[in-house]
Amino acid sequence: MRPYVSFFALLLSFNVFAANRVVSIQDHQLVVDGVKQPMLFGAELQYFRLRGGYGPNIPREKVLDHWGKALDRMVEAKMNAISFYIPWDFHEYAEGKFDFSGTVDQDNDGNADYPSRDLHTFFKMIDERGIKRIMVRPGPYINAEWGFLGFGAIPQWFHEKYPDSHMQTSWGWKTKLYDYHNPDLLRHTKIWFETLHRLVLADKMGAGKPIMFMQIDNETNFQWQSIYNHDYGARAIGRYHDFLKSRYADIGALNRAHGRTWANWAAVKAPTVFNKNRAEDQDWYRFQDYSIFDYLRKIRGIWETLGVREPEVLFTLAESYNAPNNGMLPNYRYRNMPGETGMMTVNLYPKTFETPDKTLHNQPFKSDLDVLAADEASDMYLKSKQEWVFGPEIQGGWWKGIDVSDESRQQTYLTTSGHGMKALFIYYFNEGYNWGVEWARGQVLPIYEELRKERGFARVDAHLLSNAFWGELQARVDQKLLIGFNVRDLVQFGSFGQEHKLYFDAPLGADAEKKEHFDVVKKMGEKLFGPHADFLARSTNAFDQVALVKDSEMHNPSFEPLLDNILTSADWAAGLVGLLQNEGLHPRVLHGDINQATDFDTSKVLFHIDSDVNAPGTITTLRRALSRGQTVVNFLGDNAARQLTESSRLSASYKGDNKRQTLTYFLDAQGRLAPKGTAGAKAVGLVVASPMFTYDLGTRAHGCQGILYQNDKIVGYRCGNLIQIGSLFFDGYNMSHYHDIDTQNHRAFLRALLAEQNVTPMIGVDAAAKKVAAFARRDTTMTWITVKTSQRNAQEIKLKIQATLLPGTAAKYEVRDLLNETSQILTAKGLSDTGFTSYLKSEDSTVFTIKKAAR
Repeated sequence: MRPYVSFFALLLSFNVFAANRVVSIQDHQLVVDGVKQPMLFGAELQYFRLRGGYGPNIPREKVLDHWGKALDRMVEAKMNAISFYIPWDFHEYAEGKFDFSGTVDQDNDGNADYPSRDLHTFFKMIDERGIKRIMVRPGPYINAEWGFLGFGAIPQWFHEKYPDSHMQTSWGWKTKLYDYHNPDLLRHTKIWFETLHRLVLADKMGAGKPIMFMQIDNETNFQWQSIYNHDYGARAIGRYHDFLKSRYADIGALNRAHGRTWANWAAVKAPTVFNKNRAEDQDWYRFQDYSIFDYLRKIRGIWETLGVREPEVLFTLAESYNAPNNGMLPNYRYRNMPGETGMMTVNLYPKTFETPDKTLHNQPFKSDLDVLAADEASDMYLKSKQEWVFGPEIQGGWWKGIDVSDESRQQTYLTTSGHGMKALFIYYFNEGYNWGVEWARGQVLPIYEELRKERGFARVDAHLLSNAFWGELQARVDQKLLIGFNVRDLVQFGSFGQEHKLYFDAPLGADAEKKEHFDVVKKMGEKLFGPHADFLARSTNAFDQVALVKDSEMHNPSFEPLLDNILTSADWAAGLVGLLQNEGLHPRVLHGDINQATDFDTSKVLFHIDSDVNAPGTITTLRRALSRGQTVVNFLGDNAARQLTESSRLSASYKGDNKRQTLTYFLDAQGRLAPKGTAGAKAVGLVVASPMFTYDLGTRAHGCQGILYQNDKIVGYRCGNLIQIGSLFFDGYNMSHYHDIDTQNHRAFLRALLAEQNVTPMIGVDAAAKKVAAFARRDTTMTWITVKTSQRNAQEIKLKIQATLLPGTAAKYEVRDLLNETSQILTAKGLSDTGFTSYLKSEDSTVFTIKKAAR
């Protein structure tokens, strides 16, 4: 080939490279166009709420002033990234009519209706402040406590044109939710995306441009409602039939699985009430799970048809790992399906309701579980082992009456970053104005007045009307309008919990001025995330030799009524993580249906909470672990134990009441669990909670022996390296009363379980410490230790550090408390034998770094 041809080819390839962006995760760090990025510390800044007032015609200068102040506060807090929704209904104000410049004057009064629609200027102002990393969230739903229905940005004109686009109840009434697969919704969503991309986003993407992340809708989970509330429309039932056909192939197989005698597929009815037929419940759950997955990949597909593809951006999904009764937890496999959806991220709100004693968190270890679980699951999406977690919504406040204290917020930010959240965005960062809140009241009032006249109450004050009247009105509105409005609030108070102005106790108010809790966000930026952004971006978790094993199949309803799928997968699992961390153990949270088999090999002890529904991959993984000599501790259900021991069912002969009880176990001279009657064994009490199962080992138990007892009943047994425990003693660690728990009692039993494999935590938490959790991350230069407590009294504790956790070999090490700005100098022996001192105030948290001391 002639030289000039080679040069031309090289030049061409250079131009192609220069025109395209590559966003990737490599070596546990975000890399953009080959440049390693720091930890992203940012916020959701909602330009559309910073309008300067509720109605139209707010002066442009006022809007820009608010935007400027809010962006300046981000810079002041050392933030380097930003995210924001782009509400469809705000910009497509009428079908086919869009405003992205804030200049439309629909009322013809000579003033722009909403200067706050000027996205071009908003992007420009972000750039002027040096914020170069942006995630956009254009819906179509977005939720966000926004819009005329209160949760979402689907335009009002769309609802009026396509009233049958909503989901339906089993009795045919429409709900506020739209059918995710409605063809009109998807068609107009494509028009919305195409217009937004062409007029605004296209020139913000590509090499050297700020948009790095594209979120695919938001919290797609039927808005935290029961799966029996919807969707029973004709199209949805058709999809359900198709799902069953793909799962069972023929009607006979379905009938055998469900215990039914359906004549053909068209005759199959969907379950409408939970617990009538658990097999049907499970398939209804699986169908809805798949339906959401299918919707999300359709949304991604629309973007890809417009030319928005990876690796130019990283597609993400924002999910909260919580659900109501009979609701849906996000499926880690579906949400991380490579090339289909996006990388699942983590939304976290550990304080959401108030208690008489104003507890620090309602779910103290939710942040720990959710970040660790998301980290492992996202490897599936990224197709490699990476530690990189995105948190687009990390609690920045809550609604009126809920005290989310500075201590609560600080613990959440330290916990998430300490476990490897490398993109942490505060949500809400600003309060502001809602949209279309008067619509619902305008629809309900005529129905209300009509009923008052019918019942002869036309002149009766609304506050004096009977409950029976309000019940009848609610039923009429549900039938005539949509299910989901609180009619009494609408009539009496003019809203349905949504006012003109959004209150969230956020760091910034509706005027973009600082509020009470801005300082804690600023402190995080100034003392931690700003100066240590590079370390936090590249460092990895220092895990101990223990792991919690879970999977998405256990999200399905259990055949055992006492084993609630939501509690098992989320609340109790987080409680177990909390117990482990109280002992100084940093566990991995592994997925039996996602992680590679070798991922489990470094954990000597595998903990598993058995809901009686397990993915085949989980059973295979646990069986392999036992064959390698690892210990498996299985709690509650014995589905896994029966498969792993190949014994007859070790049935529960007793199910405990709701009272806490004290069980008995025995320790031999080496501190290991021993059967009752072992010579020299010491009896020890363990405080437990319901549910509780006792087991009849029977004649086919293959040498299994009891190790935990309620009087003469066996509540725990061992079969070789498999330990089955039939009760909970860690549930309270993820509950509001965690600060009242006797953790020493539970830690003693945990140490007995760990003694099976001689597991010693790398961080030794003082035995006298109360409600103290500690965990670490590191690189070759530094170790980062997060310490937090829910104890309400100040305490001085010691933390002993094993040599394996130290950053290299040195004569002495400096231990620095980053938030309290103190330091200690210790030798490696001093750190391991005596430990360093930590003084913790009430509900305190901090970060210690360990580095080689300067000579």
